This record gives sequence, C-alpha cells and structure tokens, in this order.
Amino acid sequence: MTKRMLTLISLSFFLTSCSTLQSITSAKSPTWPWKDKPSHPCPTPDSTSACKDIDALNAYIKAVEFCKEVHDYYDNGGSMAKNAKFGIGLLGTISGAIMAPISTGSAQTAYAGFSGAANGMQTSFEESFSSSFNLSKVIAVADAGSSAIERYKKTATEANTKNSEKVILAIGIAYECSVAPNRADKAMINALSNP
Repeated sequence: MTKRMLTLISLSFFLTSCSTLQSITSAKSPTWPWKDKPSHPCPTPDSTSACKDIDALNAYIKAVEFCKEVHDYYDNGGSMAKNAKFGIGLLGTISGAIMAPISTGSAQTAYAGFSGAANGMQTSFEESFSSSFNLSKVIAVADAGSSAIERYKKTATEANTKNSEKVILAIGIAYECSVAPNRADKAMINALSNP
C-alpha cells in the first residue's frame, strides 16, 4: 500500500513540475525587431535610398508582432505565478496530509515541517508575483499598442505620408509596447508611495 501511495505521489509531483516548468520556459523574452539594423530599418544596400511600400508594411508587421510578444511575455508570467503557487500548494498538501501521517520519527517531522514551509512559501510567492500587478502590465501593453496602432493608421493613410515616415511610426508602435510595462511599474510605485 505504501509503495503505491509513494508512486502516485511521485507521479503527481512529476506532472505538476512539468506543467510549472513548461510555463516558466514558455515565457520567452521579446527581441527588438530592428536589433540587426539600428541605423537604417529599411533593408536597402544604400542607406540614402528611400523606403519602399514593402519596407513600410514589413516594419508595421514587425512592430505589431513585437507588441504581441511583449503582451504574451507578461501574460505568461501571470500563469507562471499561478502554476508555481499551485505546485507549491500541492507538494505541501501531499507532504502534510499523506506523507507525514504514514511516516515515523524524524521523517514525520520533516514532512510536517515541509508542509508548513510550503504554506508560508505560497503566501510570500503570491505577494512577490501578484497576478493583479502582472495583469496591469498586460493591460498597459495592450493599451499602448492599440493607441500607437490607431496613430499609425491615422497618419499612414494620409496621401502625403512618405514610406520612411510610416517606418518611423511603426518603430514607435514597438517602442510604446516596450516601455508600457515600465509605466505600469511606475504607476504601481506611485500608488504605493502615495496612499
């Protein structure tokens, strides 16, 4: 009976760990789209050449994709925190409710101690990685991206807008998305320091 119980517990731990690890590793840090071409975003051999229609379209696509990556990065961070908290809680429950009662001596004390520590970890983990704080970053990125895209549409559809100006506007979309999480941090700090 005890071996079966240990096997089930080990399997539960393994599955929970895999799920948590997958969430942690899936949150890939976004890469700036123009990292390789900092001086001239249009892919022309001659930096004095004017940007073409395709350059403006490609810049817009890169900017929107970058905003989506930033959004997903912070969105995955919130699910990571929830999964990690669930994993810690599951291990604490198994340790305190199953392992401690079937163990004896110092092993029983160790399992009970781990269960209590896991409860404490859950509380501090929630305080450190608050889902609502992470959600404010996700919303900030979404709002910044939407506003920048609307500005792009308004300006880019004017007849006299040059393709180079459209490229600059597209880079502005990506920039707005990249700094939006910092603005959310600043707002949170201001709210905490000025109750």
